[in-house]
Amino acid sequence: MKYLLYASIFIFLFSCNEKPPIKYNSKSKPEKEVRIEELTEDIDIEEVKLASNYQQLALSNARNIGEFFDHRIKFFKIDAPAMSIGPSEVDEVVLYFVDSTLARIRYRLKEDVSNYLMDSLGVSRFKPLDERSKELLASKTVWNKYKRKLHEDLRNYELVWRKLSSVTRFRVNRDEKDSITSFLYYHEMPGYKAKVREIETLYNLMDKTSPIPELN
Repeated sequence: MKYLLYASIFIFLFSCNEKPPIKYNSKSKPEKEVRIEELTEDIDIEEVKLASNYQQLALSNARNIGEFFDHRIKFFKIDAPAMSIGPSEVDEVVLYFVDSTLARIRYRLKEDVSNYLMDSLGVSRFKPLDERSKELLASKTVWNKYKRKLHEDLRNYELVWRKLSSVTRFRVNRDEKDSITSFLYYHEMPGYKAKVREIETLYNLMDKTSPIPELN
């Protein structure tokens, strides 16, 4: 009965969603399988593709750094891989698995590759994350089409490229206040964040509706 209750609540919560749920399993395949090699150089990770099943990948050089929600979400990290994205070396790679499916790959870079990505991947959606970037976006001076580079004052922003089979993001954070500088490149399946929120909501709901065990 308890499992029927969970299932009923789950169906009620998500039946109003207009978009059909994205299935994350071993049979999930994007319209075109995107290889990391298509967007990187000197890669040392062979045949890693979004939508690959956990059991299909050789993860001997990756270490498990966390599992959550009954092992439905898993993270694996590769330190100092022998690879680069454009002009920058990669410090680390984190693989995100949802229901045993590779749903996201995150690269931590040593350098800013914004201009390289704009040249190689084309015009992106620009997401301002501080007041200065909002001002530059409002004045339409984020991208200099003659010099083919982003404005030098940009410090905190994200570039986003969307396709049917994948979403690519490049997050730049040059926070002088906290002396934090980070360049994070993401390649993920569409709906990744929504799927994680769905799983988190379900398990939080299950925790709330679970009967409190009696103390002997």
